[in-house]
Amino acid sequence: MASDQDAAVPQKNSRPLLSQTKVPVSKDESGNPFITIGGEKFGVDSDGPTIPTALSVTESIDSKGKVVVGLD
Repeated sequence: MASDQDAAVPQKNSRPLLSQTKVPVSKDESGNPFITIGGEKFGVDSDGPTIPTALSVTESIDSKGKVVVGLD
């Protein structure tokens, strides 16, 4: 039965994509790195020895209808 097989296969839970952009990393007057998303400034920290010059920002909608922002 095809319907039994379909039910046994896990469905990939993907989020509807709103946007995906590159955002430059800026520095404030004290030299602290930050990015700006939707007019809001967010501090940037890195595990490595250097701070990236840009970050990839992905906006999507979660299963509850809320906007989720991911950074790479």
